[in-house]
Amino acid sequence: MKTSKYVLTISSFDVDIVFRSDAAQVLKLIPSAMESGLGGLYSITNDVSAKHAFDVEVKPGGRIDIYQNGELKYVENDLNSAMSRIEACVRLTVAEFAVGKVFIHSGAVAWKGKGIIFPARSFNGKSTLTAALVRQGARYFSDEYAIIDDRARLHPFPKDISLRDTDGTYDQVDHPVRSIGGRVGKRPVPVKLIVLTRFEKNAKWRPKRISEGQAVLGVLNNAVGIRRDPSFVLPVLTNLSKSAIAIKSKRGDADNTAEQIIQIVESLDN
Repeated sequence: MKTSKYVLTISSFDVDIVFRSDAAQVLKLIPSAMESGLGGLYSITNDVSAKHAFDVEVKPGGRIDIYQNGELKYVENDLNSAMSRIEACVRLTVAEFAVGKVFIHSGAVAWKGKGIIFPARSFNGKSTLTAALVRQGARYFSDEYAIIDDRARLHPFPKDISLRDTDGTYDQVDHPVRSIGGRVGKRPVPVKLIVLTRFEKNAKWRPKRISEGQAVLGVLNNAVGIRRDPSFVLPVLTNLSKSAIAIKSKRGDADNTAEQIIQIVESLDN
């Protein structure tokens, strides 16, 4: 790597990340990328010796090399692709190393102050279900990570919502939540419902309540920091499973499922 002329450091959830580049235009794009990729939940700091580092080299001909913590990770051919790659990598870094919070791969919304999470990995339809709930009036918290504290509260992580194209490519396209008529959650809410579900064509929605132990296992499979810090993550997830009702079912149509999830939440005691 060459010595970088331009440096910028951000902090998000107490994770400090320094960006270095030989091209000024790269660092000028970092704030807008963090607005969409971190939901604006970051600040710019003066810590140039941050533990986590991304170095971006723009080569003659337009090739862009992306180094993460000194190791060449990605090679892109245009700046937009490079920024999308950096945005995703930063988000995962924050999710893994966040202080005092557990990040869970999950859609997350709130209905009348009650948090709803549906843990799942990619290609299980969590963004589609998130969007369906938001269109029906739920507050948007995230379509990628449910952020849980040690009081079983859900925190906002309002990155742009990523919906897959229906043209056969299944490429993800990011949309501001307001573009689908949504409103963003502003403050933490208690999680009241955990939904373990995945999309299957023509599947029937037949939710069954599951035990606290089954809920912990279902959420644990999607917890980002479990390998790095199990002594913190496990108690948080155990508390979460005690504080919320958990149900499980395959699902088909997202809009129909969203309606029925809202009915379940409406029936819960405060």
